[in-house]
Amino acid sequence: MINEISIFGTFKENDNVYVYNVSDIITKIIEDILENRKINIMTLSKEISIKNRSIYYWKSGKRPINLKNLIYLIKQTNKNEYFLKTINKKKLIIGFGSQKNLCTIPNKISGELAYLVGYLMGDGCLTKKWTIRICDEIDTQINYIEKILKSNFDLKGRKYSSEREVVYLIYSKCLWLFLHNIFDFPKGEKKGKLRIPNAIKNGNKIIKIEFIRGFLDADGGLPRIEEYKKIPNWILNKSQIEISQSTQIFLEDLKNLLLEFNLKSNGPYYHNANKCYRLILSKNSLSSCNNIKIFRNPYKSNRLTSICKLNASMAQTGRASAW
Repeated sequence: MINEISIFGTFKENDNVYVYNVSDIITKIIEDILENRKINIMTLSKEISIKNRSIYYWKSGKRPINLKNLIYLIKQTNKNEYFLKTINKKKLIIGFGSQKNLCTIPNKISGELAYLVGYLMGDGCLTKKWTIRICDEIDTQINYIEKILKSNFDLKGRKYSSEREVVYLIYSKCLWLFLHNIFDFPKGEKKGKLRIPNAIKNGNKIIKIEFIRGFLDADGGLPRIEEYKKIPNWILNKSQIEISQSTQIFLEDLKNLLLEFNLKSNGPYYHNANKCYRLILSKNSLSSCNNIKIFRNPYKSNRLTSICKLNASMAQTGRASAW
């Protein structure tokens, strides 16, 4: 299925990946090999260049199995497809030779995961040394991302707060490679490299709208209407959602994605002052955006609701109601 995630597509044999929770499947694989090839464990151990007891450890779950060895064993069976599908149905625990920084790998793309990817494409980056850096203005948003990371990957990072921003750092080679290999997330500098992943484009409606929500929670801008005692004319006349991004083709793809939800946008066009591209969801689209709850960020969601109420009031009376 389109939304399924395979460990064999996520990691390469030479990534030195270890799989922790497949002892039951390994037992069946080895039984199948021994029976069909008429060999014993000693012969199989010599083929893999390991000690006999390693196979017993794998079967008992006392030690994880290297992905390279797991792939080799599956190839030796008469039920390759069956064992591949069985493994891919599990939420696997992955490590890299140490029990530190273990990571659970989702077996399918959920709406929650799509939201995370969209958000990271706006306010996250893959830095050197397997670290994912996330930055936001508000602690509430970081807490929500932290919750998603815990429920999907069983990971927890470190949070650093200042007056201007909250930074969240996660050290995880597993998550780093997952984002890069499954969602084509660029390494290091994102400028000019971001694309909407095929895994999102080919996903269902839930995956697509959650990706949009994640990205707009990061890079979608609205007038901070709550900061004004009296609403300025520019908000009354030209309230809109502005989406900024340095990569033009990303916004062109986002524009097409928005159209799937009947949300028409203007642009992208180049903004000289900010040296980036912008996509605009104009005043006419705001009510539709509010109806499908295009923001999960509570501050942006409340701003959009307030602006829509203001626009509805103006449409009825010809002027803004008292704020």
